[in-house]
Parts: sequence; C-alpha cells; structure tokens
Amino acid sequence: MTQRAIVIGGGLAGCGAAYALSKRGWSVDLLEKNSQLASEASGNIAGIVYPHLTTNWIDSTYLYFQGLDYTMQLVDDLRGQGHKIKGEWCGMLQLPREAKDAARLLATPTSLGLDANIVRQVNVAQASELSGLEIQQAGVHIAKGGWLCPPDFCAALASGSNILLNAEVDNLQKIADIWQVHLKNGEVLSAPVVIIANAAAATRFIPQLKLYSVAGQVSLLRAEHSPQLAPLKLVLCHNGYAIPTHDNINCIGATYEREDTGFLSAGQAHRLNLKHLQKFIPTLLDSALEGVTGRLGWRCTRPGNIPLLGQVPEPAGQGYYQKGLYISVAHASRGMLSCPLGGEWIARQIVGEPVDELYDAFSLGKYLRWGRVM
Repeated sequence: MTQRAIVIGGGLAGCGAAYALSKRGWSVDLLEKNSQLASEASGNIAGIVYPHLTTNWIDSTYLYFQGLDYTMQLVDDLRGQGHKIKGEWCGMLQLPREAKDAARLLATPTSLGLDANIVRQVNVAQASELSGLEIQQAGVHIAKGGWLCPPDFCAALASGSNILLNAEVDNLQKIADIWQVHLKNGEVLSAPVVIIANAAAATRFIPQLKLYSVAGQVSLLRAEHSPQLAPLKLVLCHNGYAIPTHDNINCIGATYEREDTGFLSAGQAHRLNLKHLQKFIPTLLDSALEGVTGRLGWRCTRPGNIPLLGQVPEPAGQGYYQKGLYISVAHASRGMLSCPLGGEWIARQIVGEPVDELYDAFSLGKYLRWGRVM
C-alpha cells in the first residue's frame, strides 16, 4: 500500500522534504499557496551554495558542510536525470565584512583543520587571480559550491510530487491517526503524515514558535552597465555577494532588513548593495544601477539563525510528540544547503531509517526541552 504525505509550502524546504519522500515511493501532495512554486524566499534567480565558516566546529558548521556535499551530489544527480538547473560549481571567495573581521576569517581554515584543497587562506594576489578581479584584500577561497537557481532546483525536487498551486491552508485537524488539511477554498486533504514547511507562516499552526522574517533585496545589474564585473569567475562574498555574469545579468545582494531596524525603499536597497560591493571593487561605478531591477524576498529565521527540523511536540501536558506531524522552517540564507538535507533527515525519521545524530541538534523537541522556542 502506497504511503501518503502532505507537505505545506512549495519553497526549498517543502520541495526538499517532498523529494526525500517521493524518491522512497511515497505519494506526496505538495501544497503551495501561490500560483507557482518558489514564489517567496526561494524565488530569487540565484542563490549561493556555500558552507558556514566559524572559529570552531559547532553544530551549524557541521550542518552546512554536510549540506554542501549533499546538495552538490543531489544537483549533479538531478541534472543527470535530465533536469535543467541553472548555476555552476565555480567556488567562492570569502572576504572579511569589516577590517576587524579579517584576522578571524583568515584563521578559520587552520582553526577548523580544513583540507587546503577545499578551503584555504589566500593573499591579495591569489584572491585577484582566482576571482578575475583586482581584489585589494586577502580572503578565504572555498573551492566547493557556487550558485544555483532556486526555482529550477525546486522544480526538479518537486517533479515526483502531486503539486497543488493556489492551495492555501486554513487549518490542520487530527482525527484518529489521520491529519486533515483544510484549505481556504473548502477542500479537505487527508494523510497520516504532514510536514509544515511554509516558513514564518508556520506560526499559524504552531503559534508558540519564535520565528521572524528578514527582508532581502537582490539587485540585478545589467551587464552593459556593470562591465567591471564581467571578469568575475566565482562567487564573491563579503557583507553581500556578487555572482558571475549570467544571461546578461550581474546578480548582487542582498540586504538584511529587520522590522526592528526599519526597512529600505527599493532604491535605497539597490544603492546599499552597490555600495557594499564598491568597497571591494572601487572601479564599479554608480552608473551600474542604470536600468537595475531586483526582487525582494523574506527569509524566515529565528533566534540563533539555525533551522528547526523534525517531529512537532505535543502541546504542554498532552504527551511529547504529535504522531505524523513534522516541521522544516527557519532556513534563513543557507536554505540551499539545509533544506534538502533537512528534508532527507525528516524522511529517514518518518520511514524508520537511521538518522544522523546531528539531526537532534536542530530538532524542535530539543529547543522545547531547553525552553527556547515554545
């Protein structure tokens, strides 16, 4: 008998979870409230695929390095199956955001004990040669990773699921061991397993979650107005990023705007993105903004800036976990790595396969026990 699941949310988190179950033979209904997949935070034309460099090995370091390998292999497999996913494994040059950050950043390859063929400190001359630009600062070169088109990735991941668009969920109800998902159009879907993967909107079903949205404005520079970026050979990351020219566009970004610090107008955001990049590429002129377009996305995050994954605990006093209810949210700006791997871990838990012990570090249950989330 075919197992059934419903996944709420058609971005990277939902598509990653749907893929992990569908490849195991499950029938998956993938619900997206908008008219197409990847309509919100996962809708940018390019997203960076890169690990998290920290002073010491912590849970998030392990997560994103493991996620890097998993995503790269998964994308290669999907491309091998005929899926068209724009992007390239061109690597990345990480530059210090501020002068005071330089020593810490440059020390990370050594402090983490990383393979120099994968991550290494580079001097000014090496940074310039690797990037194709005249870089005036030393940095860290990450040979793995690069960039991908998130909507393409989502489409490939969701290809084995039953996709329901314009399917906004009103509420969830459990009857015996079956979850009923009530849509705003009156339709009711049922399955023994539901995965909540709709970013900050997850608070509709779990009001105690501490989630918030951070605005990120991406700027799309026309190549003819930003020729200084034409030689760029890899992803350049600083307190923003720049991606090599693709389809006559130079994608740069992204702002990080929270409600408590105020939001920028689109024009202000484009100017800020350019200003951050000009700090490292001073030859880039203000005229690069001529004809600029962009896209505003809302990243879902939470205190600690790491994702929440796994089975959803029962409300206080009613037991510990809700059978058949799982969550994958708060992937912030590294969802290209944590969403596919997180979906794989959730699927393993659902079907009873061994799960990496790291999974528990991001579980909703753990933070409930610590009193940090609910």
